Amino acid sequence: MRPGSSTGREMSFLDMHEKDNLYFKQITEESLLTQRIRSDVLLLIHHFFSSQGFILVDPPVLHEYIPKKRNEIYLPFHREKYSLNSSNALYMGAYAALFERVYAISPTFRDEQNSVNHLVEFRMLEVEALGLTFAELPALIDRFIVFLLKELAASKNVQKNGALASRIDMLLESFHPQIERYDDFILKIRQRGGPELGAGTDVSDVDYDVSKFLRDPVFITDYPRHLASWTAKPKSGNKAIALNLLLPGSYGELCEGCERTNDVELLRYKMHCARISCLQWYLDAIGRISAPRCGFGIGVDRLIRWISGLPCVQDSLLFPRTNRNKES
Repeated sequence: MRPGSSTGREMSFLDMHEKDNLYFKQITEESLLTQRIRSDVLLLIHHFFSSQGFILVDPPVLHEYIPKKRNEIYLPFHREKYSLNSSNALYMGAYAALFERVYAISPTFRDEQNSVNHLVEFRMLEVEALGLTFAELPALIDRFIVFLLKELAASKNVQKNGALASRIDMLLESFHPQIERYDDFILKIRQRGGPELGAGTDVSDVDYDVSKFLRDPVFITDYPRHLASWTAKPKSGNKAIALNLLLPGSYGELCEGCERTNDVELLRYKMHCARISCLQWYLDAIGRISAPRCGFGIGVDRLIRWISGLPCVQDSLLFPRTNRNKES
């Protein structure tokens, strides 16, 4: 396997568009190695979090109808509207109220444009922990990723492939994320000749372009409140206690997380403003929590793309699902 060996972003993406998922003759040895690495990654996720005292939970794929959610895929069902899971943050909060430290690897669906980093159907690792403070959150994410890289470096699947082994050694040696505030980060990207990011730019929307101007992984903190998850705890100065992890190269955003608010009245007010009336169960669950609470999500497919040096996230799967009506 030669990580990142495609002739370019466009060629790999077009190849994926032309490929019929059912044509096994188009599955290469490189594709099979990626699937073996995927298997290793999934098993190691379970190993890490179970060893840290987390309980594996299994949230539903059908979610309550919340109107006008960005990139949501809505379904008619029993005369009501439901949606496919686009984030389990609410369910993870409810599970955490019962078990304190939980994780899930769930099928996730978002109606996003096709790009090197987007799929309509993907797998998301989501983690929620009571007693975990925001100051401790980057260290947990860092520890998990370093564990993953070290274990993969020692695995048989990686050791059989010199190029991949060298890549993982390089990632392990260079994975020392910096922590930068949102305002400082967008200024630095401008100074490096990157895209002009306004004060209200959602970096997640331009992560592919922005990551080309990064030299190291970076945790971006102090997000504007309107860009952060609505479950994020607010901070003074119209900021939220939230972070994103961006990777250099073309790998973009890998992780998003925040300290969750346990303020039931604030959550109730937000639901009232959004005309949401189906989430009383969530308010009841959060009403049981008094400890600090943090959660984060990592796209498993993006993680595998980064580890293996794949040209695009579609290459991490044998049967990728994309929205061909939203080509980038």
